[in-house]
Parts: sequence; structure tokens; C-alpha cells
Amino acid sequence: MNSRSLPVFAALFAFVLLALGFAVGYGFHTEQSEPQAVSRLPRPQATPKPEPAKAPKVKGLKASPDNRTLAFSAVFENGTRASRFLLDVKTQKWSATETPRGWQDYTMQWSEDGSKILFDREKIPHSVEDTTAGLYQERVQNAKSAAPKSSGATSLTPKGALPAGEKSYAGFWTPDNSLVVKTRREPKSLFQMGNRARLLDRARGTFLQNRAVRENGKTAFYVVRDAGDKLKKYALFRLDSSNRTRQLTPLQSDVEWCYIAEDARWMVVCRKSDDEENWNWTLWRVTPSRALQVKTARVPLDVIAVFWSPDRKRILGASGKSLWTISIPSLQSRRLGTRQTWNADDATWLGKDAAIVAADGILWKVDVPSGNAQQLWKFPAEYWK
Repeated sequence: MNSRSLPVFAALFAFVLLALGFAVGYGFHTEQSEPQAVSRLPRPQATPKPEPAKAPKVKGLKASPDNRTLAFSAVFENGTRASRFLLDVKTQKWSATETPRGWQDYTMQWSEDGSKILFDREKIPHSVEDTTAGLYQERVQNAKSAAPKSSGATSLTPKGALPAGEKSYAGFWTPDNSLVVKTRREPKSLFQMGNRARLLDRARGTFLQNRAVRENGKTAFYVVRDAGDKLKKYALFRLDSSNRTRQLTPLQSDVEWCYIAEDARWMVVCRKSDDEENWNWTLWRVTPSRALQVKTARVPLDVIAVFWSPDRKRILGASGKSLWTISIPSLQSRRLGTRQTWNADDATWLGKDAAIVAADGILWKVDVPSGNAQQLWKFPAEYWK
């Protein structure tokens, strides 16, 4: 190789090395780019967190006359199923009777001897099994060594029991064990059931509350209803066994609700307050001949549901964030305990110094007036859906 050919050879050799370099480099980047191609495939979806179990909702919580047994209903599985429950307060033994799918029951009342409960059956807004709406009763069997059980439900408002066009939506037993049914139709009506339905009273708009009590050996009814005008004014009326009606209070306007004690000797009229933090309550003392206004006071807006104590000296206020007691006749309000997360489904007195409160799938026994709460019973896992 002469001296002139050396530069040419060097240039050719450099070109070959550069070409090899590009070839090797391209191969390196090609191998490194393949994982990027894999990364463009759909990534695995993260496993969604399971939704927290929803507590069953308690309705119609009622204590038996001897305070031994609790009767209540619960709606569960996103409101598609319901059952009736009986719970022994001392042993915590319990039994459940499933309601036909798509229906729910609401315990209205225990019989005075504690042998039966009265409940109302209504549809849940889902697909339903074949059954009949209306009022039912079931007999309750108690045994010291076993859970309380029901012996089956019997319809008290079968087809044809009420006049044509009337449909029941609530009811109650009187002290003489007769059944009174409240109907839906406008005007709404009260019927006393027997061999035939006997009309007791009518309300042009609605009934707010009704009580049946024994006076001088006979049953009398205390009824709060509209007075028949278009202004939605209400009054308290007394109906005697001869169907004579006496108006006991003047017409009441702007009424949100009325609460009559079980013995019909007291009545609270609830109205909205201007400060939007309280209710305005007016207390009335009731006699068979008239009602006397006793006091007006503000009660916390947190009091949504009202439960009269057995001695009528206190009212338990529930269903808000806190529990409250309201003294009668002073209408003085006092928070029961310090817990402010109750949002209770329902409650009932257990004697005059304790209450059962249903909240978040648990029944609590609450001491009155200290407010100390102790878990009494919790729904089993199969109801938390």
C-alpha cells in the first residue's frame, strides 16, 4: 500500500466503524423499546374496596307491658328485605320472622296482657311477593329457657272488612281490646272493627294523633284532626261511646305535629321557631271536658321523635344527633349524656328510668337521667348487607 492510498483507506475504515456503531446502537435501542410497547397494554385495574356493610334499620321498637320483651322490625339488604324480631331483654335470646319479600312491617302496639302485638304491613318500593297490605296481629310465646317466638301472623283487615274504597294504613287497640283502623282515603276516617266496621270520626285532611282510654268504665277517644276548613287548623276532640264529639281546644294553626300522652292527660303542640334551632312547644293539660294551656317553651330542633315516660313526667326526644329529656310540666330540656352521634332509628322506654335506643344496627340500654349507654344486642352479620 503506497502513501497516497493510506488516507483513502483510513476514511473507508472510519466509515465502516461508524456504520457498525449505528447498527449496534439501533439494536440496543430496539431491545430497550420493547418493554415500552408492553407498558402501552391496558394496566390491571385496582381491586375496588368493598363497600362498608350497611346496618339494618329498626322500625316500630316497642317494649312489652312487663318490660321483658322487645318487639321491632328491621329493614336490610338495601331496603329490599325485612323481618320482625322478638328479643328477651334479660337473656338477649331472640327470634326473627321474615316478612314476605318486598314488604315491611311496623309494630304498632302490644296488647295489655303482653300476649300479642299489632303491626302494619306496607310495601317496600321493590319487587314483592304475594301478600296483603294492612293490619296484622301475631301471638307471642315467652319461655324463660328459650327465645321469645311468634306463632304466626293473622290479618285483621282482610278484603271486605272495610267499606268499599277504604284502605287501612294504621291502627290501634282500645282498652276493651277492640281494633280501631285509620284509613287512607280523603276524607280520612277512623273505623272501629267488629262484625262490621263502625265509623267513629272523619278528618277532611288528616289525623295527627289518636288515643283510646278508659273513663268511667267506658272507652273514650281523644283525636287531633283538622277542623274541616281549608286553612289546615287543628283541634283536640273527645269522642265518647255514644259517638258524641266535644272540641276541647281552640283551633290551632301552623302546627307541625301533636303528641298526646298514652293516658290522654297531656298534649304537646309542636310548631316551628323563628331561630331555626328550636321548636316551639305548647303544653296542654287535658280533661274529659276541656284542655288548659299550661306552658310554652323552646325545645331543641334535635328532638324529632317523642316518647312519653310511663309516669308521664318526662319525654324522651330522639332521632337527632343527641338524646334529650323534656320535663313535664316545666318543658325544661336536658341533653341525655354527651354522645352527639346517635341519629337513632327508634327508641322506647323500659320502665321509668331506662330507655332502649336503636342506632347503627345496635340496641342500647340507656340509663335515665345519667345518659350512660350499654350495648344490649347487635344484629348478627347476616343482616348487615
